[in-house]
Amino acid sequence: MILLDNVSKQFVRGKETVFALDAVSLRVEQGQLALLCGASGSGKTTLINLCAGLASPSKGTLHIADNKVHAMRQAERAAMRAQQVAVVFQLFHLIPYLSAVENILLPSLTVSLSDPVPRAMQLMEQLGIVHRINHRPGEMSAGERQRCAIARALLTDPAIILADEPTGNLDKESAAMVLETLDTCRKKGTTILLVSHQAVDTINPDIMFQLDHGKLVKEESKP
Repeated sequence: MILLDNVSKQFVRGKETVFALDAVSLRVEQGQLALLCGASGSGKTTLINLCAGLASPSKGTLHIADNKVHAMRQAERAAMRAQQVAVVFQLFHLIPYLSAVENILLPSLTVSLSDPVPRAMQLMEQLGIVHRINHRPGEMSAGERQRCAIARALLTDPAIILADEPTGNLDKESAAMVLETLDTCRKKGTTILLVSHQAVDTINPDIMFQLDHGKLVKEESKP
């Protein structure tokens, strides 16, 4: 579950206080796929970073997979990301000197997995990048690097996936692969918060939230 209660994030620029998020409250139940949308600068990435414990709220509380993220120390937040919450970033964050499969297997260095290699191969096959198994990031297209980053995020079967524009660098076919993979995770009970500019009918979310200048201006659930 993802639960934000009156969450604000503010920055001070000179004499001006800027609210990246302003008193946002929302709830995503276990096994739901939530779509987070809004114009550039509306606070979407800030919200993802707060949920991941990569930033701290100025006000309010965040409960992510039964963790009180607002009250956790940095080491506890890092453990949460390693064990329960996967984050898919816009900029991939792949290790340039590792192969695709080595990048995907990185979470297995911190989390005990019974058989990570077959799982990595399954994800690469599912996402259409198995032919890049020994290629380094510099030898792959932007879309292939994004799918590699998604496979890495899914390796541990996380309880929650936070995805910031995971289809932003993909062509239509590759984007469909990614959305199908996320939908498979949803059907297994994974909670997903997805930032995307894809058409709503393409994603078919259970619930949709819209941000505007840091404020939650719309919430719509599937009928």
